[in-house]
Amino acid sequence: VSEYVATGLLAATAFGTLAIPPSEGRWTTVNGFDGSARGALRIRSDRQREMARDASDLLLTLMTNHLAVDALLVTWWGHGRGSVAWEIAMIDIEALAFNAALNGVVAGLTSRERPYRAGCTGPEEQQDHDCRGSKRYRSFFSGHSSTAFTAAGLVCSHHAHLPLYGGGAPDALACAASLGTATAVATLRVVSDQHFATDALTGAAVGALTGFG
Repeated sequence: VSEYVATGLLAATAFGTLAIPPSEGRWTTVNGFDGSARGALRIRSDRQREMARDASDLLLTLMTNHLAVDALLVTWWGHGRGSVAWEIAMIDIEALAFNAALNGVVAGLTSRERPYRAGCTGPEEQQDHDCRGSKRYRSFFSGHSSTAFTAAGLVCSHHAHLPLYGGGAPDALACAASLGTATAVATLRVVSDQHFATDALTGAAVGALTGFG
């Protein structure tokens, strides 16, 4: 019961952080590493940046769905182990809720401006969707990166302890593919100008610690 309560509180905290008001001037400086990385990795075309951003959304959705497939279809339906499937699902939900809550608190309180901030000019109602509201002030750390690596860590942990795909190479491949996809998500967040490199790296570290922990 305590785990359910903790998970519920974490989820509520994650949603509650959306109400944290942004501070426009709290973190606007760019360090040399982030500036150099942005100059080298940022896609120049507006349209291609949007495509990279959308690709990161799609890959992240696939990663979280992978967790559901492993728990519900593979473990419960495929192996007939309902109690184990429930335990896996609760571990996944708790880890993702913790990651979301931590990211929401840190991103809300630090209020780091996103890299694309320079393009947010004119009346707000005429600006791009990414420029509106508090979204442009939630750069640190990257929630996509942390969530992706949380999911990857969970996949690797589950497949290391349970032969969900029969053991051996198939389970190892599931882990490797998840880590590769998480890396792609983090990279896409930088090349699409949604985050600075340190945002993505920090998110990856937080997510890995959460997922593997």
